[in-house]
Amino acid sequence: VVQAAIKKNSAALKFAAKEAVLTIVADDGLKLKFAPSKLKKDIKVVRTATDKNPEALQFAAIEAVLIIVADNGSQLKFAPSKLKKDIVVVQAAIKNDPNALQFAAKKAVLDIVAKDGLALQHASEALRNDKDVVITEINKNPEAFQFASDSLQDDDDVQKIYIEKTIKRLPDPSITSAGSASSSKI
Repeated sequence: VVQAAIKKNSAALKFAAKEAVLTIVADDGLKLKFAPSKLKKDIKVVRTATDKNPEALQFAAIEAVLIIVADNGSQLKFAPSKLKKDIVVVQAAIKNDPNALQFAAKKAVLDIVAKDGLALQHASEALRNDKDVVITEINKNPEAFQFASDSLQDDDDVQKIYIEKTIKRLPDPSITSAGSASSSKI
């Protein structure tokens, strides 16, 4: 009876018990959209839905999304947009698959590149062409310059920051000279 009602009106799914929801999402993963909120947190329900259709992840609650992307980082592609901005969700995804960073929103990428100087290599092409993201990355680690888009590698401002940061990382010649001079006196 419940399944017949749900087939006529998907919104009726929000009143269904877990077993009925499991049956429905096993047949059509996108029906997760109409499931009760508590079942959008249920990993068994969400896995059943995403196994049928990975795009069903967009309707899952954060608790389930965290587990799914921790197991398979590339699933971040299907997460709700607001969770692609969430640093905890994105970190869970990239811990499993660094390339998942390409599916993260700019806000999360900026947070991550500020901590990891070479994360830019895993960002999307659009973000590797985003001046704010690239400058943040180069400020953290000048070696990230190599992962910037060609157009930003040619950008005067980006080149200037890259050169400044690279120079700051070079050893001070006066310390090196003084060190070798004092060791020759011993």
